[in-house]
Amino acid sequence: MSILHIYLLLFGISLICSGIYFWRWHKHIDIAYTMMYLLTPLLTIGYVFMAAAGDLGEMLMAVRIVYLCAIFLELVMTLNILSLCKIRLPKAVTFAITVCGCLLYMGVLTIGRYPYFYKNVSIRGTNADGMLLLDKEYGFMHTLFYVWIFTLIFISLGVLIYARCKIPEASIKITSLLLLTEVVTVFAHSYGKYIGGEFEMAAPSFIISGIIYLIIVDKTCLYDVDDTVIDTLIEQGSTGYLTFDFSHNYLGSTVMAKKLLPQLKVAQVDKPLKNTELHDKVEEWLADFNKDEVSRDLYDKYNGRIYLVRVRYLYDGIRKRGYQIEIFDDTSHREYLASIEAYNQNLKEELAKKNRLIEELREKNH
Repeated sequence: MSILHIYLLLFGISLICSGIYFWRWHKHIDIAYTMMYLLTPLLTIGYVFMAAAGDLGEMLMAVRIVYLCAIFLELVMTLNILSLCKIRLPKAVTFAITVCGCLLYMGVLTIGRYPYFYKNVSIRGTNADGMLLLDKEYGFMHTLFYVWIFTLIFISLGVLIYARCKIPEASIKITSLLLLTEVVTVFAHSYGKYIGGEFEMAAPSFIISGIIYLIIVDKTCLYDVDDTVIDTLIEQGSTGYLTFDFSHNYLGSTVMAKKLLPQLKVAQVDKPLKNTELHDKVEEWLADFNKDEVSRDLYDKYNGRIYLVRVRYLYDGIRKRGYQIEIFDDTSHREYLASIEAYNQNLKEELAKKNRLIEELREKNH
C-alpha cells in the first residue's frame, strides 16, 4: 500500500470519527472538542495533498494546511485536558495563547517566500510511489514550532500528573486515557523530529487521539452532574420553558412548552408571537414580572387549561439577555383543589341546614 493510500485511509477514519462525534454532539460539550474533530480531517487531507502533489507549489500549499492543523490541534488538546482536569484558564490567558498560535502560523505562511520558517526548500526527487520529496533548510520559526508543540505537551503532562495527585474531581479513567493520548503524541513528534522519514507519524497519532477522545466525550457527559440533571428535568419533566428577548421577540422553547402551547410550533424566532391570544397572555406575564422584577406564581386559564406560570430573567453567564418563562399544566391539581373546596362548601351548607332545622325544632318544643 502506497503512502497516498495510507493517508486516504486515515482521512476516511478521521471522517468517521468526526461523524460519530457530531452525531453524538451535545450542547454542553466544550467547543475545543468540536475544533479537534474539525481540524483532524483537515490535517489528514493535508497529508493526502502532500502525497499527491505534482509540483513544489502544490506541496507547499499542503504543508501550510498540515502546519495549521498541527499548531492548533495541539492547543485544543491542551485546553481539553485543562478543562477535564477542572482547571479553568482566564479568558485573557486563553486569548493570549491563541494569538501566539496565530503568530506562529503567520511564520508558516512565509514558506517559499521568506526564510523565517524554511530558509530554503526545493524538490530533491520522488520516492518509489512517485511522492515528491523536499530538501529543506529550517529557519528559526520552525524551531519555535517545536518549542510550541513540546511546551504544550509538557504542560498537558504536568496538568495530568497534578490532577491525578491533587484533584479528586478529575476522573482517574479519563486522566489515564488522556495520558495515553499524550504518550502517543510525544512519540509521533519525537519520531518526526529525530528520526523522520517519508511517512508522517503525526497523522495516525491524531487519529488515535480522536478515537480515545470519543470515549472521553461520552464519559464526561455523565460526570457533569449539573448538565445531566438539568437535561433530564427538561426532557422528562412536566414543565415547559420559553424564552424572549427584552423586545419581547420569541427566542425558543422546549418540547414540553410546545406540547402545552401548540401555537409555539409555528412561532417564528426573533419576532413577536403571531397568535394574538397567546401574545396577549405572554405580554400580561411579562408585564406582571416587570412591575417589580420579582418572580411569582401566576395561575392563568388558557385553551381550557389552568397553567402555573413563573417569569424570571434569562441569563448568559452573568448578563441578562431576556426573559425565561416556566409554564406548568396545573389543571388537575387546581380542579382537585376546587372539588375539595366545593365539597367543603357543600358540607357547610348541609351543616347550616341541619343547624337551622335543629333551631326550628327547639322553637316548636318551647
